[in-house]
Amino acid sequence: MKALTIRQPWASLTIMLDKNGKAFKRVETRSHRTNYRGRIAIHAGLAEEIFFPLRGVPRKERPYLIEAGLGSDMTIHKMPHGAVVGEVTIADCLPIEELLETPYCTERERAFGDWGKGRFGWILEDPVLYDRPIPARGQLGLWNWSGK
Repeated sequence: MKALTIRQPWASLTIMLDKNGKAFKRVETRSHRTNYRGRIAIHAGLAEEIFFPLRGVPRKERPYLIEAGLGSDMTIHKMPHGAVVGEVTIADCLPIEELLETPYCTERERAFGDWGKGRFGWILEDPVLYDRPIPARGQLGLWNWSGK
């Protein structure tokens, strides 16, 4: 199975569901496109975004992190790292400019990604959270994972 390494908390946000049953983060923004379509594992990298203290998180992200139950510094710090945490399907990949007038372009999505000109949005669907994280070493880009 292909896998993609993403830093926390973004990795978990791609598989955590909101009150409407949608992933908190449905668009993974990248500097490059992918032609791959299909199921991938989401790997939470060892490095984490520096949020300590949470009051230092940019204002645009803070309410959405709280909505996801990540309202404290320790909650984010205790998230799995260096492990596969779930799966999603890459359904599409579009230039950010083509996503701007679509239902994917929400304030929450824009807070959780880099929607700058020239970037690409990998559309993620059908998230599945694993019962337990599976330790694994990550890599850059899409890589082959032999677990599960």
